[in-house]
Amino acid sequence: MEIEVTKSKTVKVKIELPYYCKTSVAYYKVIDNETCLQAADRTFNPEIQIAHAGLAFALDYTECTREEFESAFKEVSMKLTEIALK
Repeated sequence: MEIEVTKSKTVKVKIELPYYCKTSVAYYKVIDNETCLQAADRTFNPEIQIAHAGLAFALDYTECTREEFESAFKEVSMKLTEIALK
């Protein structure tokens, strides 16, 4: 018999704050050990939110630059403004 088992593990990662990273769906700025800022540029659901810092590390993430985060944040902000002004 074979069954599929998903295991998760907790690892500690040293980072310097603020820390910038991205996943396939969003960019993150980790502000402190509890808080991050998320900018998600989804086609029909752009979103900016303040979330728990763990969200930035929940999916496969890669480090990104401040400039990359700010560019994504600006793009999502413009889309949200466009939607709000319709």
